[in-house]
Amino acid sequence: MRRCVDWRVAGKRIVTTNGTFDILHSGHLASIREAASHGDILVVGINSDASVKRYKSTGRPFLSQEERCLQVAYLPWVDAVHVFDEDTPDRFLHDVVPAVHCKGAQYSRPLPEETTLTPMGARVELLPMVPDSSTTDVAQCVIDKTFASMPAYVRDIVKTHHDFCAGDAARVYAQATRALLDAVAAGRTVFFCGNGGSAASAQHFSAEFIGRYKTERRALPALALTTDTSVITALGNDYGYDSIFARQLEALAQPGDVLIALSTSGSSANVLRALETAAARKLVTIAFVGAKRGTAATIAAHTIVIPSTNTPIIQEMSDFLLHRICEEVDAQCATP
Repeated sequence: MRRCVDWRVAGKRIVTTNGTFDILHSGHLASIREAASHGDILVVGINSDASVKRYKSTGRPFLSQEERCLQVAYLPWVDAVHVFDEDTPDRFLHDVVPAVHCKGAQYSRPLPEETTLTPMGARVELLPMVPDSSTTDVAQCVIDKTFASMPAYVRDIVKTHHDFCAGDAARVYAQATRALLDAVAAGRTVFFCGNGGSAASAQHFSAEFIGRYKTERRALPALALTTDTSVITALGNDYGYDSIFARQLEALAQPGDVLIALSTSGSSANVLRALETAAARKLVTIAFVGAKRGTAATIAAHTIVIPSTNTPIIQEMSDFLLHRICEEVDAQCATP
């Protein structure tokens, strides 16, 4: 940093501070202004987008490093900004060689970067914090006000999507999708089952596999176990309603095939029998259930839990996730 050398030669007292500065707020402004008061020149280190993604929560930063740099650079107390890609500001501090380094009082001494600062004779100052001022608070305020303007049913859907992505269900969903894609690549058959609205979804997504979703590709073997009225009524009459899906799997399924079982409660007896039969026949078993989970969660190899007890939202979220699976299948099997 040539400018820092020139400032030091000119006898200027250089102060540094660093942070993410993602959505600049009053707490940031107060700490930057206070830092500037400890010397003649203030150089601000700003975490790169890559470093923020490594240590902040999913979805951060809200603003790009270019935008964050511009906002900080425009402040009247700031003489220079520098983006650093490391997890700590040590290299930034080594390049600047400050006389004083400022951090917020939420940090406790000794700071990790003091191993770099002490040999160069730099002093550390902990700056007072502005109460109730943080990027998280600002973001939550925006979210709360945005939610407040939505109809209740939209808020419920958005919250369910958010909770799903923030929890373990998203990881299970990714694993289930990978297992299904592997089966499809191996030419295996995908079976679907469910009752009521879930039966309609079973037919819907069986049709997507046999036809296509968005991209032209080869037809894929799939079957909704909910559609053959002669088979269903015969099995229901002769063996009982609980057997209508399981008996079809006994006749048609082969090891390595996939069963996608849809049950908002996770407790539908005929769906549970289907999962048990599929597991016994060494099928890949994937269950879509609501927050109550039910017994299905103890049987299926992959249980995708929709974090809601509202049946329509569970069904809508399941359909959304199945559409995403169809998109992955299209991409994998697209016609060259």
